[in-house]
Amino acid sequence: MLKKDFWKNKKLSELDHEEWEALCDRCGKCCLIKLEDEKTSKILYTNVSCQLLCQKNAVCLRYSERKKIVKDCVEISYKNVHDLKWMPKTCSYRLIDEGKPLPL
Repeated sequence: MLKKDFWKNKKLSELDHEEWEALCDRCGKCCLIKLEDEKTSKILYTNVSCQLLCQKNAVCLRYSERKKIVKDCVEISYKNVHDLKWMPKTCSYRLIDEGKPLPL
């Protein structure tokens, strides 16, 4: 069972698997095909998603096997979250990495 507000007293690197997964709000934006404007570096989200993204609930249909099936799938971790410029500004992982509070 997760402790209330567990993320407030831990760094991303200190979260266990259950806590890490609980932070995801299932927006699905990390699984959308994204374009980057070369001149402005602005990230544009398309309405095209990874073949494994469930359109109803925004979860990966083959989560544990996704890297084998989709070779360029990016696994988000505390080691790379700060480098992923395409992560949405509302992403819990990004917010915590930036020291910002999560929305209520």
